[in-house]
Amino acid sequence: MKFALVFLFHGLLFFSFGQAKLEFELKNYEYGQIVLYSDANRSFEFTNTGNEALIISRISTGDGGSMCTYPREPIAPGGKGIIKFHYDTKRIGPFTKTITVQYNGRQYDSKNIIRIKGEVIYPATNVSMEKEVLDIGTILYGELDSISVILQNSGEFPLHITSLYYPTIYSEIDVFYVRVKPLEIKYNSAGVPQDFYEPGQQIKLSFAIRNVMGNVCYFERRLGFRYNSYDTLWVKIKGTFSGGPDKAKTIEQNTIFEYEDNKLVKKTIFSTIGSLYQIHHYDKSNCVHIEKYEASGLKWQEEYYRYGELIEKKNYQKKQ
Repeated sequence: MKFALVFLFHGLLFFSFGQAKLEFELKNYEYGQIVLYSDANRSFEFTNTGNEALIISRISTGDGGSMCTYPREPIAPGGKGIIKFHYDTKRIGPFTKTITVQYNGRQYDSKNIIRIKGEVIYPATNVSMEKEVLDIGTILYGELDSISVILQNSGEFPLHITSLYYPTIYSEIDVFYVRVKPLEIKYNSAGVPQDFYEPGQQIKLSFAIRNVMGNVCYFERRLGFRYNSYDTLWVKIKGTFSGGPDKAKTIEQNTIFEYEDNKLVKKTIFSTIGSLYQIHHYDKSNCVHIEKYEASGLKWQEEYYRYGELIEKKNYQKKQ
């Protein structure tokens, strides 16, 4: 019995201490922002901190778009090796990857991994515009008017207009539409219109403004166009709202507009199921206060604005 226990003890020592162990020098890596199609190759060093040779059998980086190369020869105890990571930067947007290693017949070691993240962006380019301030003139209550401006890709790289951006959290109710259209449509090899604008190409920005505000006189609307990921082109539209509904209340679909002296003072929005959704309060042509409600009718948030800028937010506990 004593001999068996001694044999078991030595066997446990063998299995406990006779093993390889991979440890990375770096546990997390942040690329930051990297430009489309740029080099995203990185090398990560590791050490075999165990007491037997380390043999890598497989490496996983998750889904597609990345790959690793690694040493095929055994790494002696105390020895070092390098894993080379490649990410294909043809995909725009943020990404996260995890390098996990299988070695010496083990399953993937969840304790020794490298977490990688970054974001692929379009290369920067320049744009030029005829003018940044557009005067749309006077718009009577209930009427719609439009105005446009020409911009040009004056840089060296393709221009990608990615989104329309409001400087406020809410969208302006009187901006009826915004359209972006090239003066000359260009097609790719498959006969499909290109989703970018080449250097020198001109683009027409069109805006339609509708007077639902009433007789509030002067107004300004500032709209931004995000391009090549994070640059923003700003356009300011100014004009005059005149006239009014000559009544205290109008209804459009799920929205009630309330007026005083032919000027919009409150807009109440209902959900598709008929419950109260939001109440917007106005001073002249600007929203100054928004109340938000959950389906039960309880108020869960209030926002206060000054000239379109959020200055205060109050949150209330939602009903579970």
